[in-house]
Amino acid sequence: MGVSMKQRRYSYGLIAMLVFLVIGLFVIAWQLGTPLDGGRNMASMPPIAQSAGEAAQILQAWLKENWATDGAIVACTLTLSHQASVEANWTFQVYSAQKNHLLVALVQDHGVRILRDIVALYPPAVLSAVAWTQDSRDVLNIWWRAGGATAWNKTPKSTLALRLGMRADNIPVWQFTLEEAGTAEYWEIRADTGVVLEHVAGGQR
Repeated sequence: MGVSMKQRRYSYGLIAMLVFLVIGLFVIAWQLGTPLDGGRNMASMPPIAQSAGEAAQILQAWLKENWATDGAIVACTLTLSHQASVEANWTFQVYSAQKNHLLVALVQDHGVRILRDIVALYPPAVLSAVAWTQDSRDVLNIWWRAGGATAWNKTPKSTLALRLGMRADNIPVWQFTLEEAGTAEYWEIRADTGVVLEHVAGGQR
């Protein structure tokens, strides 16, 4: 018994849907920076258990109760590695004009540990409110698509340092530095807009 025209149309439609589905998966993988070669040794994006914004909220609540009500964040940093990414904690620099002190503190889960509390030699530039427009997970995705995926997947021995701070021209930026075997690759991304300002590869450390 021959195949009816209706059945043929149904089969062609099903094939077309499968083709569009496969193309869609490739597009999504490309946007996420996922390697499309199916390499078994390729690593995924480094995970961050606690974002910078989440850690900052914990720190600011602690500052008001334990250090200074006017404490303002100057910068925050985090270092990731292939071996111990999720165990990493955010380190913050905080300035108080009332105390004229600079505090360096580590946020661990929901606790805060003071590393240094010193007299400030000069008032540093503190992070503006717009500096938190792009949180660390947002900017990590931007970095991943801007060459971070390729750089991170080159070797399992690399380390990635993230830093949020103010430039001399009062632009809040995320700085990414990937180091491996004496070389460094550097990215600078605007924290308020997510625009990649700079990418320098292959520099000597």
